[in-house]
Amino acid sequence: MPKNNFFSACLLLMVAFSACVSSQKFSLEESARLECQGREAVLTEELSAQRQERERLTTQVADLSRKVGALEKTVADQESELAIKHRQMGESSDKMNTDMARLQSELGDRNARLARMNTALQLVTEAQEERNKTLNQLFENLKKQYSGKTGNDISIVLDGDHLVLTFSDKSLFGTNGMDVSAAGKENLRPLATLMTEKPELDAEIRTYTDNQVPKNKQFKDTWDWSLYRATNLVRVMIGDLRVNGNQLTPAGGGEFYPVAGNNTPEGRIRNRRTEILVYVPLPSLPAFIQKP
Repeated sequence: MPKNNFFSACLLLMVAFSACVSSQKFSLEESARLECQGREAVLTEELSAQRQERERLTTQVADLSRKVGALEKTVADQESELAIKHRQMGESSDKMNTDMARLQSELGDRNARLARMNTALQLVTEAQEERNKTLNQLFENLKKQYSGKTGNDISIVLDGDHLVLTFSDKSLFGTNGMDVSAAGKENLRPLATLMTEKPELDAEIRTYTDNQVPKNKQFKDTWDWSLYRATNLVRVMIGDLRVNGNQLTPAGGGEFYPVAGNNTPEGRIRNRRTEILVYVPLPSLPAFIQKP
């Protein structure tokens, strides 16, 4: 389903929750909210599939390396066998010629397969190196763009195959803990500019909350609250900062991934945070790599 429809359904649910509605309307809106959560699950599954694909390629590189080593040993054994047979047989015979032809054919096939596997291994390795190079460039670029802002409120780290930007609650949201503030919009601008310049990038917007749902708000639980925050961030990045919606995926973590205890105000402040994960796709690889 297109993400714009997903965002529209979520906005309709939030607006509907803020008004006094009859019990019949509330049931309809509750159904819409459940449908929204279902669509969020679909997006989460798609993201998980992308991660599994990256993990599969990494595993494939290791498998190719092992197979290359085994084939190199086989080639050496075949060459040694040919040399031994040649010394033992002395003069040529029909059987020796047949065996020699067979062994040479097998050796040729194995050498050809070894060459294909070496090519595949080289291409996958180069693709991973190219992605890592791009990630490091993005990391340095963002550190420069956020120079003076990083610290307790904004941090940037390189985590494996992606970047993680972590924003404190006050660096993005207003006092109501739901709407993006003017300062928050400016804090998002360097990242938004980078994503508009590099449309191949994808970002997952993860928002987290403490365990106390805001009072006088139409939220059923902290999942609702966190998803509302995530979609608000995405709307600002699309509507105000001109990022392509296809690059963004909102996700709500609610209260369930705390970094501190929720029994103190300080701990709750730390738990109300936003993590933006930026991914760089692997370059396209030839189809033969799937079946070397």
